[in-house]
Amino acid sequence: MKFIKMLACVMLIVNLGFAQEPKITRDFFGSDFWIYNPELWQEYIDLINQDSVGFGLIGSAMSWDIIEPNPPVNGVHQYKWDFFDNLIRIGVSGGKVLDMNILIRSNWATVLPASEIDETCCDMSPPKDDADSDTLQWGMTAYEAYSNFIYNLTERYDGDGIDDAPGISQSAIKFMQLGDEPDAPGHFIDNGGSPEKYNRMLELMYNAAKSANPDILIVRGKSNPGGIFDDAPDETTLKSRRSDYIDFISTNLEQGQNHFDIFAINFNDHYTGLIPFTNWLKAEMAKNGYTKDIMVGDARTSAWPRNNDGGFRIFPSRYPDGFSESISDTSNPMHLANGKLFHADEVSQSVKKILIALASGQQAISLQPAWGPVVHERMFWQDAGLLDSRVMEASKSMARARKPVYYATKQLIDALLGASSNIITHNLGDNVYAYQVSHPQKNIFALWYEDQYDTDEQEILKRGQSASLDFTSLVANSQLKVRRFVSELDLNLSPIYPQDTIVLASELVIGQTPVIVEVIENISAKDKPAIVSTYSLLQNQPNPFSQSTRINYKLDKATHIEIH
Repeated sequence: MKFIKMLACVMLIVNLGFAQEPKITRDFFGSDFWIYNPELWQEYIDLINQDSVGFGLIGSAMSWDIIEPNPPVNGVHQYKWDFFDNLIRIGVSGGKVLDMNILIRSNWATVLPASEIDETCCDMSPPKDDADSDTLQWGMTAYEAYSNFIYNLTERYDGDGIDDAPGISQSAIKFMQLGDEPDAPGHFIDNGGSPEKYNRMLELMYNAAKSANPDILIVRGKSNPGGIFDDAPDETTLKSRRSDYIDFISTNLEQGQNHFDIFAINFNDHYTGLIPFTNWLKAEMAKNGYTKDIMVGDARTSAWPRNNDGGFRIFPSRYPDGFSESISDTSNPMHLANGKLFHADEVSQSVKKILIALASGQQAISLQPAWGPVVHERMFWQDAGLLDSRVMEASKSMARARKPVYYATKQLIDALLGASSNIITHNLGDNVYAYQVSHPQKNIFALWYEDQYDTDEQEILKRGQSASLDFTSLVANSQLKVRRFVSELDLNLSPIYPQDTIVLASELVIGQTPVIVEVIENISAKDKPAIVSTYSLLQNQPNPFSQSTRINYKLDKATHIEIH
């Protein structure tokens, strides 16, 4: 265990684009749905509302070809709204707003027909050029049809009482996002896309949506840096790793198209690369006069988002070969032990990514996905969700499928709601992550220690790393309350909430799993909780039980007690 004396350096991360200091509300947090089953949407929203999980956003994709499968005839569109009307009503009635990802794909209007586009979360193709559009039959070009679709979509769900969908009486879409990872060749470029065509699509989306609802926020589709920023490389190194990616973003911004409110990041890689990436992105935008907000579209991670081989695993590697099979196979002798390890790591990674995202100055955070399974090429998301798809399948119960990370996320949101989104980052020594959250009712810190390069001979990050901090120069009080996160469930699949502990500010020990530390005001040593080891319960009176009963007890010493 290392002892670290606190340094004096404090850095304030300022959220660009806000005139006033914003507060963290429910709309900062969301959960992406990768399915279109109304029953599951309803069950999930009911569940998170019942549990008071502070998600205000629903992330979902809408594909143009589902709404408008056939071309317009002489300028008259043939929209099919019923399916999405139902889904959006479920979201609105559950008190949610949508982060809507629009995928441009069509069998009649896009460069590549929808039938030839991979039906994943992210793939799309630009509309046909004007010269290639059948304007004689359609009564418009493909780009004009796309613009009309965006306008009518926005108008239908803006809740202004004009041309609204039945049952929609309030604005249902907060963020409208163009595509998902548009700078990835497999998602857009290989389907006929380019930075120039993306900019034209983005401009039309911006103008059409804003004309219908000026308050809607237009998002440049989630960019995925793919782990290339983990060690904060210079631009030459970046281009040597992913020149196509860097060039796409840079060209897109250099063209002077200011038609987006927020730049979204689909950061499903190791959390440490998020701040270097956002720093690079803000600098790149500043070259062109942009001061845009940034949102993290994926603040979660599976334990292994890429296949666990030498070329496609997170650095540092999380698990040895065969680990995923061991937690999938109940007959495997390492099933229980590795399962606990996996859930503890998943909680740790997810909490870290949310905190890092907030410290990077984010506008919103969406946890992705809500549940699995999703298996796609090198991406293995079987265990990435807040809910366990295997338990759901076996028990037919979404409530029983809640994972430790579901409850850990709730704990973190509970702690952050109402706080300022301007997070203070403290330099407390090498490999110490320390973030102070300004809250009107409490003074809290989020802390953990982790040396990213301290690995074993298998390149696996060493476990059990820890450090001691002397916190006395940062807080006036001598005692702190330390809160740890749920990392496992009991046999009934209920969360095991770790008990808060009171520690001296001079003797704070942190490890690889984050803790929430709250400064205790006006507490003395006599108030420190004591664990009673010897007690006895006497016979209840009256007996048998009536509407009420009294149970007397004896302790080995007099003290204030709490019974849990």
